[in-house]
Amino acid sequence: MLKIDQIAYTNRFIRLDPLIKLAFVFVSFIFSFLFHWVGDLMIWVITVTITIGFAKVPWKDYLTLLLGMGLFLGVSLISIMVSISPSPKMMLGFLSIGPYFIGITKQGIETAGSIFFQSLSNTASLLFLILTTPFHDLIKVMEKLKIPVDLLEIAKLIYRFLFVLLDTAYQMKMAQTSRLGYKNFTRSLYSFSALLSQLFINSLERYQKWAIGLESRGVIESSIVADQANTEV
Repeated sequence: MLKIDQIAYTNRFIRLDPLIKLAFVFVSFIFSFLFHWVGDLMIWVITVTITIGFAKVPWKDYLTLLLGMGLFLGVSLISIMVSISPSPKMMLGFLSIGPYFIGITKQGIETAGSIFFQSLSNTASLLFLILTTPFHDLIKVMEKLKIPVDLLEIAKLIYRFLFVLLDTAYQMKMAQTSRLGYKNFTRSLYSFSALLSQLFINSLERYQKWAIGLESRGVIESSIVADQANTEV
């Protein structure tokens, strides 16, 4: 079981109607787009307090997930703040590279700041939903909301594929560790790169076997497996 799933099944909000939790997230999204950065910060504080203080989600796990998402957010913000122009006008600081100037503008900083606080509040809302609601409860809510069945089936397959991917990575890492693949830094880099290069291929092979097994029991349509085979070819 994934750590996220373990938290979703053991938090204090497990018996709370998932439709209420989804409505809370929806309302917080709307407010985050309507309010200024101060409002976004308040939404973040309220959501984190509810998630950790009332739902009793472990703060260390919550911080780990938040930092992981923050890495992607940080890269995006850098690309927004930095601009390339043939003229250094309007730039607060810049570097000259040939005929072009790479620098930071006031507008870029303001835009990045607005996106940062808005993303912060939205990320907290999503983490609240993910860490307090099991996946099958979300599927039930989507069924009540009349989400197309095909989309729900795709979501289930993607969710299952995550388990296949992580399990494959775990088994490969254990095999490398047993052969002393991580005994030093240089060896660790080599082993990790080999793991990444083979992970996707091995995961696809395991997923194809899993899909064929489901098709043989009539769980999924044979056309799905056929399409996968044609795609791989």
